[in-house]
Amino acid sequence: MIVKIIETDVLTDLTIIDKNGIEWTNDLLGNNNATTYNEETEEHEMSQEAYNWWDEYITNLKNDEREVIALAEELNIDEDIINDKIMAAMQHENDLNDEHNIKQSVFQDIRSEYEI
Repeated sequence: MIVKIIETDVLTDLTIIDKNGIEWTNDLLGNNNATTYNEETEEHEMSQEAYNWWDEYITNLKNDEREVIALAEELNIDEDIINDKIMAAMQHENDLNDEHNIKQSVFQDIRSEYEI
């Protein structure tokens, strides 16, 4: 998804594509009111600060997804086992700021559980 940085007018890309090849950046950003749509320029816009936050969030999301896959392979378990533990841990947390840390904690717990 192309986003215009308000302060600089620079067009930049924020993209998240899941493991099935589905690009869902617009859903992610739209559901969180992360951009405003400029009808005149027909561009999605956000501040530099917001862009930096979302860029880091998306990077962490991608890395965490890769870590789920790698950990499942390493432990010879189904990815759903890991994802179920992540969902259980995040059940009471709705803050996107904490999502990456929660996932990392779950990965550590699983490693401890399987003693690797």
